Amino acid sequence: MAFLVFSTRQGEEIGRRSLEGPTVIGRSSECEVALTDGLLSRRHCRLMRTMEGWVLSDLDSRNGTKYRGERVSRHVLRDGQVFQIGLVNVLFRAGDLTDEKVDGLSRPKRPATPLEPCGGSDTGFRFEPPPPSRRDVENFPTPIPIEADLDWLDANGGLHAENL
Repeated sequence: MAFLVFSTRQGEEIGRRSLEGPTVIGRSSECEVALTDGLLSRRHCRLMRTMEGWVLSDLDSRNGTKYRGERVSRHVLRDGQVFQIGLVNVLFRAGDLTDEKVDGLSRPKRPATPLEPCGGSDTGFRFEPPPPSRRDVENFPTPIPIEADLDWLDANGGLHAENL
């Protein structure tokens, strides 16, 4: 069974996906692999098992599918080959899906505990609760009603004719 390893151009691994049958990659949620990359077409490329092996086919995407920097419309993949779609590098592996680190790629670190969701992440941010409010709602002033000048209204709440 073959699998794909998706990574950024900087080498940070985004995810993995096993290839169990024909697989379409693109921006659309209808694809077997949907990626949020503005440079991808809705249906960007397809991987399909043939007699030659796994074949990568571009689906007339606007920005193309590239292997070694050159646009390809069809390419027979071999183990360890990397192709580019949009801002994503895709490594093809002919073996079984594993969790092992692939040379040249780094997996994002998981948080040490669920209470520290950003601990160990690459964002460098950590959650801090908002500061306590300095506004004390119990000490808000109470509005004082002011008697309005209602001379311009008639007895029924309508306007006097001379005020029109």
